Amino acid sequence: MFRLNIICCTLDLKYLKMKRNLITILLLLSYLSFAQINFYGWREGEIYLNNSDTLKGQILIKTRKSNRLSNTEKVAFREGRSKKRIKLTNQEIAGIRIFDDINGDHDYLYLEIKKGKSALFELVEKGEINLFYRKILQGYSMSMGASGQFQSDGVMTGYEYYISIPKLSSVYCLLDNRGLYLKDHKEVFKDCNKVFNNIENNYYDYTTLEDLVEEYNACF
Repeated sequence: MFRLNIICCTLDLKYLKMKRNLITILLLLSYLSFAQINFYGWREGEIYLNNSDTLKGQILIKTRKSNRLSNTEKVAFREGRSKKRIKLTNQEIAGIRIFDDINGDHDYLYLEIKKGKSALFELVEKGEINLFYRKILQGYSMSMGASGQFQSDGVMTGYEYYISIPKLSSVYCLLDNRGLYLKDHKEVFKDCNKVFNNIENNYYDYTTLEDLVEEYNACF
């Protein structure tokens, strides 16, 4: 009888531990499904509104999951640290500039990458073709801790690159968490022989997309 009680107690402990691990995983997955993380903190800058007004102060831009798109993605703004924050949507914002005395200012614009759905991207190259970039949240790295419980080892991030062609009002994805799409869109670059041939010969990869767009724009 005593031995049976020990076995039952052991099984109960194992069950409780498994239950805790399951709850931990479900909570992390639930959080991740709505996740948006602030990697940069509040930064000084300006928000240019569609009504021609300009807000100057501190801006908070959060990193979101790739599949979290909205027609009302929000950006937080406050005039100063002790001031009240407000939230603005992409329906109100024409553009954002973040001040950076070291690397140069950063300009952000909303791109409609699915019908009626937009995301905020940083403009990294401007010309006949514009190149946009954003950091995305891909998930969490998890492992089994010494106590036998799952623990989060940190956040996994990735990058997305899109191009827009202003004269055609077209937007194309060059890179997302599923891969590189240069050859899928190579016809976009056919009026610049150097770039088109380089794409055909696999010259570019995910680390040289800025070079690609810069070289393309130099053709004009």
